[in-house]
Amino acid sequence: MNRRSFISMSAGAAMTAAASRIFALEFFPAPSSLKCAILYGTRYGSTRDAALWIGEGMGAIAQVYDAREKPDLSGYDHLVIGTGIYGGRAAPALEEYLSQCAPKLAARVRALFVVCGQGPEGLKPYGTMLKALAKAEPPLIKAFSGRVTLNLFEPDVYKRMQEFYQKSNRPWADSDSLSRPECLQFGREILAAVKKPA
Repeated sequence: MNRRSFISMSAGAAMTAAASRIFALEFFPAPSSLKCAILYGTRYGSTRDAALWIGEGMGAIAQVYDAREKPDLSGYDHLVIGTGIYGGRAAPALEEYLSQCAPKLAARVRALFVVCGQGPEGLKPYGTMLKALAKAEPPLIKAFSGRVTLNLFEPDVYKRMQEFYQKSNRPWADSDSLSRPECLQFGREILAAVKKPA
């Protein structure tokens, strides 16, 4: 094997290894005596982004988990739970997780949040729904506008959403209303509440 072939093969192997690591990236929180976690359910990624930004607002001390990971949250004292809204319901993976774990987590839930493509004014009832799913009554609940990315919708969801937007006389187009500053501020509010002496 000549030197050029070896270098080419080595570079290809390194790129493959690097690419496999990209998909296995994990968020490592900053050191803290507070044991905080954020659990979210998402289908298209908006709620994941909100969860990461909320965690950033908390000083990056919270471990962030996708409900599909089925994480063990028993070691955390302070939990934040969030979900995207799909057809009036929470993300299926989060619903499934909470159906099994909510009673064990409820006393440690400090905040809830929902993210949806419609404006926050239409999201208030979903906070109540998430409280019922989490079996918790935390003092902090926030609704965020989210994103609509048409090419990510499955055909049946696309059709339902298109009908919804037509009936409500709203433009049917990609949009992004998720606000990083709002998420950061909510994270700061959560951190202040968690740090407050009981």
